[in-house]
Amino acid sequence: MTGTGDSTESPLFDPRREVDTDSVYGPWGIFHGFMNDIKDRIDYIFTLDTATVDWYRTFDVQEGNYRSDHLPVVTEFEYSSRYRHQE
Repeated sequence: MTGTGDSTESPLFDPRREVDTDSVYGPWGIFHGFMNDIKDRIDYIFTLDTATVDWYRTFDVQEGNYRSDHLPVVTEFEYSSRYRHQE
């Protein structure tokens, strides 16, 4: 989706890879399969390349039992216009 490994350029990017590392919180992996062993990162948030990412977080949340076999991910970003209005 981001165009990596392909000659086609994409307007999408992965905020986790692009944001300043001081603004990334939580484990890299997402999938744990209810086994308390966080493995692969298989869930993503994609945004346009015109976004400015403030932070990205993976919540390592377990309240008694996991509610899902994936950890939640969230990010905050702002969009700017790709096209400038010309007067």
